[in-house]
Order: sequence, then C-alpha cells, then structure tokens
Amino acid sequence: MSESIGTPVFKTVKATDEQGFQGDGSALKATSKANGTATLSEVLDAAITGRKTAAAAKDAIKNALDGTVRSEQIGKPSGVVGLDGSGNAALPGGLGIGGNYLNIGTNPGSSVALKIGSPGASNQWQRVQFYSGSATSPATWSDVTMTVMGGTGSDDGSILIGTAAINPGGDNKTSLGSASSRYAGIYLASSPNVTSDAGDKTILGKIGDPEFAEGLALSRLWDMLTPKVYTLREDGRHHVGLIAQDVQRVLTEAGLDPATIGMWGQDDLTQIVDVIGPITDEETGEVTQGVTGQKIAPLTKADGTPVTRQSLRYDELCVAIFAGAKIAMEKLSARVADLEKKNGSAAS
Repeated sequence: MSESIGTPVFKTVKATDEQGFQGDGSALKATSKANGTATLSEVLDAAITGRKTAAAAKDAIKNALDGTVRSEQIGKPSGVVGLDGSGNAALPGGLGIGGNYLNIGTNPGSSVALKIGSPGASNQWQRVQFYSGSATSPATWSDVTMTVMGGTGSDDGSILIGTAAINPGGDNKTSLGSASSRYAGIYLASSPNVTSDAGDKTILGKIGDPEFAEGLALSRLWDMLTPKVYTLREDGRHHVGLIAQDVQRVLTEAGLDPATIGMWGQDDLTQIVDVIGPITDEETGEVTQGVTGQKIAPLTKADGTPVTRQSLRYDELCVAIFAGAKIAMEKLSARVADLEKKNGSAAS
C-alpha cells in the first residue's frame, strides 16, 4: 500500500465501511505520525471510528432524553405529576397532596366533583373510615365510618354514619336543612332536647298579664285560631294543624309584628342554577361557553319579587295556646264558683 509523506493530498475517493457508510476522502484530514507519514487506511479507520463514536453518543443522548421529564409534560394529559417547593404533589384541577392533607379544587373559581365507585355495579358499597382515637390494635374497626350503599342513580342511595355523635363546629350556628331544602322526615328514639335554661333567656313578661301588652295579645290566640284538616302536596295524606298565614294574620290583628315573634317564620326560597362561562380545551386551546359550575340563587316570581315559604314553631305556639286556655278556664272556674256561692246563699 502506498504511503504519503508529509501532508497528503487525496483525490475524491469513496470508502464504504461495514455499515454502509460512504465518505469523501478529500474532506478528511490525516494526522501525521511522528515520522510525518500516515497511511490512507489509517485515515479511513479514524473516520469510521469517529462516526461510530458520534452515533453512540447520539444514541446515549436519545436514551437519556427518553427517561427525562420535560417541564412541559408536568401537569398535562398523559404527562407526569409535579412537586411544589415543599415536595408536595400538585395535580391538575387544583388537587394537591401533602404529607397529611388533600386539597381539592384550589384553583380560583373552580368547581369540584369527587366520584367514588363504578357506575352500573350492583350491590356495591363505598366506605370511608376515620381513625382519630387512641386505639392501636390492627383489629380495631375505626372511630368513625361513613358508608354509602344502594340507589338507582337518582340520588336515592343511603348514607350510614357510624359514630357516637354528630356535632356542629360551633354552638347555635348551624342549621339542619333550609326552607328550600327540607328533610322529608325525622325518626327519633326519644324527643329532642331543646335548650330552656334560665341563663340563656331574658324574661320580658308573662302571657295574660294585663300590664304586658304582648303577653295579653298572645293569650287570645287559642280563641282566634282554628285548626284545619289538610293534605300535603307531596304525600296526599290527611294532616291536622294550623296554617302559618292564619297565625300571621291573627298576630297582626292583635297589634303584634309577626317578624318579631319566634313562633312564626318566613324565608325566601332559593334554587341551584348553572354558572355559564368560558371553557378552554386543554389539548386544542379552543375556548367555548359552557357550564363552569353551579351556585345558589334567589327564587323569584315573574315580577322579580322573592318566592317565600312560611313556617311555624309548634312548641311555642302550643305553649301560648295552652296558657290562653288556662287563663280562660281559670276565669270560667271563678265565675262558676261565684254563681254557686250566690245560689247557695239564696237557697239558705
């Protein structure tokens, strides 16, 4: 094989390696040996080796990138979950998972729907168990359980709560139901306990006291109200009771303001309405108008006035009626006794 002395000059040659690589020999630079010579074979070998090294480096970079998470993949569909500065998981839709908490719907204005279970499955139940006490045995069931079962997909399932008590977060601040969302019935093993402690009350007067105008007016309710027999539109059964509008009228006729009397009440009704707003498709970026959530809004008539529902506190109403009847019976008994005394005197 020929040798070049000094700096070789090559004509264009085509060399093919075992992988089918073809190179232009005129573009190659030969590295002279110590004695200033380099064979053409050595130059081609160096070129082929360099190409293999570059290909291996390219494959290594590709493999490294395949296992690398890109920032644009974080929190995206088919992407990955990211961590915030505190190492807590931050998921799309305002869902965050920390060491001991779960935040759902933390994005401003977001609505949340938490779905548990598989639609269409029969006889399934879903249970959430809470451990908040001091029991350490693995065999311990739990301190509080909430189990959901039954139903046909029409909000007709049941929630079973295993606990010793269900208490509000503050005293005398939480209502159970509302005028717009009432419970159909309540089943109790005993009568409810209603606070009646003297320390919680300020006494204003007595029913029937001539010096107390309100008490005197309330003592006449028993003779001014007539109980009715009626049916409820929801069940069609016959019921006996008073009509709130009748009580309102009687209180007004007696010179009282019904709004200041606790036995009578009136509430504005509300309804749940859809909130319409812009919705952005995460994949296409297209913005359309749609339902972005729901809110509670007043229920109004065609003229804009609120729709109301009246109610009665029968415990207070019955006390007033009982007190008025008691006063009337005492007066009647006194009259009878007086007549008997007069008749007795005349007979003697």
